Amino acid sequence: MGLFSFNKRPKHNSFNYTPRYYDPEKEALDQQVNRHSAQNDPEAAKDRIRSGLKSRYRGDKKFRASETKKSNVRLVVIIGVLIGLSMLLMQSDGFLKIIQSFTTDG
Repeated sequence: MGLFSFNKRPKHNSFNYTPRYYDPEKEALDQQVNRHSAQNDPEAAKDRIRSGLKSRYRGDKKFRASETKKSNVRLVVIIGVLIGLSMLLMQSDGFLKIIQSFTTDG
């Protein structure tokens, strides 16, 4: 089979692709009009909430940075409080008595 097909080459794939113009402002406007035209539809309400959350999170980099900073500060405060409480607990006499009761036999 390979001996007889020296001159036959496979044809390249061709696609019927026609590029379209994309206008993000027009699409956003169309989405807003569609959202407000169906006021009583529960699916439209879900879509409004979803798009609002996406645009708020994706669009505002300062908001994301401030939320990240707040969560980091909160994490550091929690770790500091836990370290402080554990040090107070270890220095107390009650904790030492509990440790001694575990280490002594009987």
